[in-house]
Amino acid sequence: MKTIYAYYESIQAKDQALEFSKANLWKETWTRAGWNPVMLNSSHSQISPQRIKITKKLLQTYPLLEKEKNESQEMIQVRFNRLCALHAAGGGWISDYDVLNFDFTPAIATAYEENSFVIAGKPACVMFISREICNAAMTKIWNEELITQDGLMRYEAEFFNPFLNLDIDALQHESDYNLMKEKFSKKFASSI
Repeated sequence: MKTIYAYYESIQAKDQALEFSKANLWKETWTRAGWNPVMLNSSHSQISPQRIKITKKLLQTYPLLEKEKNESQEMIQVRFNRLCALHAAGGGWISDYDVLNFDFTPAIATAYEENSFVIAGKPACVMFISREICNAAMTKIWNEELITQDGLMRYEAEFFNPFLNLDIDALQHESDYNLMKEKFSKKFASSI
């Protein structure tokens, strides 16, 4: 059985009951599609030898950001912790926990594993990141500037761009992503 990861870490500004509902629905739809869904968390990210280095760099960087243009320090740290958790897991398939699976089976996914594969967009992302690409991206994060010229924190995806196929128009499953987003929005619109 093929494993799909997601990452969850409690964030004070978010409704935890709603976030747990999203995570449970994520697990249910990925299981139904034949996957082994595994939720990574901060204990997994702490296993990565990169976590201490990246956290130190983020702590040095955050005071230099234009606060009104950026997410909270907690949210930025969680985004990078997710990468550390995937690194500790050895890479693989990962999605946001608000991505519902509609017929994206392990058999379909296997065809994409030779090359890194991404369905990207807001609010969701599904990726296959090999251990080697995960290591290379972590090295880039550690070695490169984290702030743009506009005073914004760079997104983690920028560190993966040299390694990932980000040509969304060419992806067979772009329609699946749109369906995931639509179903998710309908499911939780009444809960918000």
